[in-house]
Amino acid sequence: MQVSAAGFDPTSSEAALLHFGASAEQAMKYLASNQGIVPPAWLEQMHQRHHAKAATSKRPSTSAEDSEAVRKLAQAVDHDEEDYLDISLDEELEYISHYLALVRSVLE
Repeated sequence: MQVSAAGFDPTSSEAALLHFGASAEQAMKYLASNQGIVPPAWLEQMHQRHHAKAATSKRPSTSAEDSEAVRKLAQAVDHDEEDYLDISLDEELEYISHYLALVRSVLE
């Protein structure tokens, strides 16, 4: 960031740039005349913008095709609570041991 590279605090620089519409010249001029301090309202505006960006980036967009595929999959899955009991503990141990060996071979 050009403004913080000029020696100003990165947080204050970002808030000033946001306030002045990304004009580095205006942001540096303001920071230089105000000892690098920005009004609390500018910082609050910057934090709100960060939270808004974080909230929208965490929500993945789901297409209608993806939603339909998930719906069909959910219908196809049997919801019987005891489905996992179809193998013995010995068979499960054998499966887990084999899987663990495969993982170890990849990591080595």
